[in-house]
Amino acid sequence: MLPPRKYRQKHQGLKFFLECILVIIISRQARRLRYSCSKFIFRSTGILSASDEQHTWRIFFSEKRFKVSAKFFAPLAIFLLVLGSCRDRATVLTPPPQNLGRTLNSLAAEYQPALSYDGRYLVFSSDRRAQRQVYLYDIRRRQLLPLPGLNTPGRFVEQPAISADGRYITYVSEQYGKPDVFVYDRQSLQTQVLTRDFKGEVRHPTISGNGRIIAFESNRTGQWDIEIIDRGGAAPPALPPTNSGSFEEEESNSEP
Repeated sequence: MLPPRKYRQKHQGLKFFLECILVIIISRQARRLRYSCSKFIFRSTGILSASDEQHTWRIFFSEKRFKVSAKFFAPLAIFLLVLGSCRDRATVLTPPPQNLGRTLNSLAAEYQPALSYDGRYLVFSSDRRAQRQVYLYDIRRRQLLPLPGLNTPGRFVEQPAISADGRYITYVSEQYGKPDVFVYDRQSLQTQVLTRDFKGEVRHPTISGNGRIIAFESNRTGQWDIEIIDRGGAAPPALPPTNSGSFEEEESNSEP
């Protein structure tokens, strides 16, 4: 036994309304919606037309009559929602550029970023203020930290690296008329030059976790080699030794 006619008409009208809502949600940017309806049958040559900034796309139906069913649109809508929610989302911490040197990026060029071990401090060089200098950025507080005595007016300061806890910063500067490797102590605000007596150029310094060992490139022998300097002090080695023997002894013991 069929339900009353008025009930069937009301039910069909609600079904048609819900189907139209699903079509509009799927299209999202629909500019044109042309349809003719006769007992919930769509006849159209361009039911949907949507565009974005770079592409124009259309969803169209043929001239044939067919029923538009919620059984088709509902799964499609759910699929699109699930697909949009399954993206890997990373947190972007980069602040917008500013005219003054108060933040990470400026209107000038920034170079050579290096992170501390815990990821809190970021040291880098920048051409802001019409001179290449070294800056320290606190990622947690999202602001630059002062480095009094590190940057020298009129001299390039670049290629920084930072120790694990963020206390020591090594870098290259032309403070004495040639490229030299320096170490800056943020606690004592003192600067130490390590290659004052080196002949030739130096570049790309790196520093151990506790700030004691400095390695860099040098061409004082006529070719680019790796140099290592131990600054001494009471600080323990950055990493515990794997054995008590020297490198040569380890090599000789490994031979058959």
